[in-house]
Amino acid sequence: MANSESALTRSDRFEVKGPSAVAGAYAGSYSTLYTFASNNARVSGTVTAAPESNKTGCAPFTGTNFGGRWVMLHWEASGSDSSCDSARRFANVAAANGKGVLMVAPENDDRPIAGSTTIPGVLISRATAQTLYPAVKAGTLEIELGAAWRNTALTAKGPDTLAASSARGVHGSDGFVKPDVAAPGTNIYSAGAGSGNQPFRLSGTSMATPHVAGIAAQILSKEPFLSQQQVKARIMNTASQEVRTISGERLGVDRVGAGRVDAQAAVNERTTAYSTQNPQQVSLSFGVLEVTPGTGAKTVTKEVTVENTGGQQRTFRVGFDARTTTAGVQVKTPESVSVAAGAKATFRVSVTVDPEKLAKTLDAGTARDQGGRYRQYLSSVSGNVTLTDSSSTVVVPLHAAPKPVSELMVPSAFP
Repeated sequence: MANSESALTRSDRFEVKGPSAVAGAYAGSYSTLYTFASNNARVSGTVTAAPESNKTGCAPFTGTNFGGRWVMLHWEASGSDSSCDSARRFANVAAANGKGVLMVAPENDDRPIAGSTTIPGVLISRATAQTLYPAVKAGTLEIELGAAWRNTALTAKGPDTLAASSARGVHGSDGFVKPDVAAPGTNIYSAGAGSGNQPFRLSGTSMATPHVAGIAAQILSKEPFLSQQQVKARIMNTASQEVRTISGERLGVDRVGAGRVDAQAAVNERTTAYSTQNPQQVSLSFGVLEVTPGTGAKTVTKEVTVENTGGQQRTFRVGFDARTTTAGVQVKTPESVSVAAGAKATFRVSVTVDPEKLAKTLDAGTARDQGGRYRQYLSSVSGNVTLTDSSSTVVVPLHAAPKPVSELMVPSAFP
């Protein structure tokens, strides 16, 4: 299960009261541990910047008195310690007579922060921080938070993206590829235990999983006699919504599976498609395809079963929508497949690897280095086998990891 972040994000509203050049409503994330005095309570203050030498607030503000003002901190900053949690940062601000925290989020990561029970705080994006920083530096920024403003800001962020915390899955060396699908798991609101009627927000794959469980329940409520495999296939076959990087690059099957789930499509679809050899996996996992230069191209073929539980024959156009590619590798499908009502049909998909043209290729969703050092990475070919007719599109994830190898021989006897 991959954790995706919705293109339309619901977050907390805060208001800038002054100066007039930047006044208005903004989106952020209130610190989760702070409790307002009542459902209508508001807190406000003037914001100042933390000293440059301690922008993150991880060290005590020795000798500093913020004079009851709020303090702008940066979750991470070059040359400053950013290895501490939000509790320590908030405690350091409070100890220096600060009354609140305006926290600048890490790049491309706006997960909520816990903060403190004693002083309020709000996490803001780097873009918002750039807008507000001149007023912060001048000591004129005045902000206000309100209990009633939680979960009231809607922000359009472009296409669905993969959360920074969502890990890469296995690449097929064990005979299967993961994850199967992606689902919304960032900034998810639910009922807050022990809070009366207040919401609580969390992020992670633990928030994505309930969405998929709910879709499975909806499918079974409509078709209670489906098997577990059929329900899984239905969810994967209809998860064709794109999940991209922050910069808009497409992500491979080993990052987001088939794509982001679509509840309505999963409930309404009446055709499933899956690997004939491994129906429980649904996906076509070709695993690691080892090829030796000088031995010619290698072709591996797998079969797809198409099952039509509807009342009419369907004829699909078949294709392959590649998300990650590698030079020297081709995926071939038939042009079409027909399946009668209440029947099954099959077709074959092949992956051909030419070792003479094979080149190790970094996919767009992978950073070339980590911590300033070059990293090891695997080349892959992945995407969705697509079955499309006038009413819907059914997808089956495909993944292969081509790898050139050498032919080594040891003499049977040594002189």
